[in-house]
Amino acid sequence: MPVDRRLEWLEGKIVAKDAVRLLLKTQLGLMHPADIEIYNDRHGRQSARGSWMNSQVNPPHVTITRSGGEALATAVDGSASTGLMALHMEQVG
Repeated sequence: MPVDRRLEWLEGKIVAKDAVRLLLKTQLGLMHPADIEIYNDRHGRQSARGSWMNSQVNPPHVTITRSGGEALATAVDGSASTGLMALHMEQVG
């Protein structure tokens, strides 16, 4: 994979971890990004997991989009969502 694509992939993972951190901050307090793993579930949907998961915390669903060297991610409570989310980002102007 070319360096530019690897950097875009890494940027996506970083913003996804921040989205999960913000989503779970009120429940779990401030988490370190290393405590969050972004992965694809068996259906190919992006989710988050880590040692912080328990019966009170459902795995968040995550969506990442990248365009023009920028990355955007959102995370929603896995119990409140079907996991069907879409983001679109493009450069305007």
